[in-house]
Formats: sequence, structure tokens, C-alpha cells
Amino acid sequence: MNKAMTRISLCLIALLPALLAACVGDNQPSKLYVLSAIEPPAQRSTQGLALSVGPVLLPKYLDRPQIVTRPTANELTVAEFDRWGGRLEDNVAQVIGENLSRRLRTSRVALFPAEAAGRADLRISITISRFECVSESGECVLDARWQIAPPAQGPAAAQPTMGASALTARSASGGYAAVAAAMSQLLADLSREIAEGVSARAR
Repeated sequence: MNKAMTRISLCLIALLPALLAACVGDNQPSKLYVLSAIEPPAQRSTQGLALSVGPVLLPKYLDRPQIVTRPTANELTVAEFDRWGGRLEDNVAQVIGENLSRRLRTSRVALFPAEAAGRADLRISITISRFECVSESGECVLDARWQIAPPAQGPAAAQPTMGASALTARSASGGYAAVAAAMSQLLADLSREIAEGVSARAR
């Protein structure tokens, strides 16, 4: 009996560091980050173009609270305690919509799905195939295809404008706050390219 108790005690002692580490990890507070619009504030018209932004689609591996980085071409790293402040897909759509609203100086921007989207002059849909930071270099990348289309009830001859963007931005320093800032810059660059397509179509 004493030998059995001794074995159990030794096992508990051996497991104690792992148990303590697990407890510390569970109590470690998460840090939250958001993407933000970078376009400078501008006076916006209530008579400007009416735009519907969305859907904005992201890869499934990014559909999680944790920030995902890519240390190598075929490896992903999940930051357990560094997380997005909300659903990343929603945050991306909101930032693109705000950037477009400021750059095109229109207050008539609705995010898909919305009742106002059915009355939009143009519908903008975006499929993002890559949107993350390469951990070792600090370079963040965004690859996306986008479409600017007339309303569904518009003339059948009106064809959509198609575009593709391959963008990079380097984080200013280490840490996830710098990563979020670099990714926000990528969304600003993407918004600029889409806005140029909208302007060309509206001429």
C-alpha cells in the first residue's frame, strides 16, 4: 500500500509543472485587436454614389478569433492569446466600406446584406484568398479578386468590372499591434484600387 501511494505521489509531482502551466495559461488575458480605416476623413455627400459592399469572403482558416500568421509557405501559426475584437470578415467589410465612403466622398455606402443594398448604384463583392502576416519577415500580404457590378435590375448589357489585387505591407515593428496596422494599410490599398474602378465606371 505504501509503495502504491509513493508511486501516486511521484506521478503527481511529475505532473505538477504541467498542471501549473495550464492554470497560468487559462488565466492569461487575451489581447484584442481591430482593423481600422486609414483614408483621411472627408466631407461626404448624401447625393453621391450609392454602393453596396459585400459579400466579402475570406479563407476558412482565417474564420477564427485568433490571429493567424504564416511563418512558411505551408505552415500556419495561431496566436492563442492575441485575437481579433470581432469576426474578421465583418471587420474587413466595415473597413473597406468606410475607406470607400471617405475616398469617394459618399455617405451612401451599405454593407451586405442590407435593405439599402437593393437600391445601390453599384454592388462591390470581394473574395480574399490570402490575408496574413509572414511572421519571420514581418511582411503582410493580401491577395484578392473583386467585382463592381450594376444593380441586378440594371440593363443586361452592363457588364461588371473585374479586378485583382496583390498587395504587400511591412509591419513597422514586432508585435500584433503593428501587424494589425499593416493589415489595415493593405485594406486601404485595396480600397483605393476598387475606388479607382468605381470612378472609372461612373465617368
